Amino acid sequence: MSLRHGMRRGAFLVVCFAAGPAAAQQAIVNMPSADITPQGAVFLMHETQARPWQPGRFWYGTNFFAYGVGRNTELAVTTYNTGVPSVPNQALGFGFKSALPLAKSSLEPKLTVGAMGLASLRGQGWGHFAYSHYSFRTPRTKTRLTLGGWWGAPQLFRYHTANVLAGVEHPIHKKGCCSASGSPERTISDSPSPASSTIPPRGSSS
Repeated sequence: MSLRHGMRRGAFLVVCFAAGPAAAQQAIVNMPSADITPQGAVFLMHETQARPWQPGRFWYGTNFFAYGVGRNTELAVTTYNTGVPSVPNQALGFGFKSALPLAKSSLEPKLTVGAMGLASLRGQGWGHFAYSHYSFRTPRTKTRLTLGGWWGAPQLFRYHTANVLAGVEHPIHKKGCCSASGSPERTISDSPSPASSTIPPRGSSS
């Protein structure tokens, strides 16, 4: 069943909580952004997906932890899709994200790369998840545009799969911005639960 089909059967709630002195937004909705946790700082975030009514009642949580190590890099640990009923793509991820400035320019061009090793929490062995994207800011509005791609293993996505990703971030004031991201849909779940992602999970790192 696709995520879109699951949403037609019943909406699910996504609630995120973030804490820590990180100055960056860290994620474009459900996609790793070009922002990096500052050196020595910690970024924590929790995401909940839930449907409290029957049929198809469920709850799944994903927890993200990132630590800035400097040199435009952060290390990350993420628990994916823990909850009830259990799903085969519950996993523990550990890896990094680096955002490399390509030029000293007001456009702030960056090449972002990241990778996570995946340890299945349901006895499915070891896997991987990796991504890369290019981004820059438009001259007047300072909107950041992002385009890239990702690929991942069955331990998180149910199948070996890959796709493109795209994102838009627009600043609305000094401490926040509005954002959107997307990736062409791919059916990756046989379950009525949405505990699989059609676009990269944030904790990749965040």
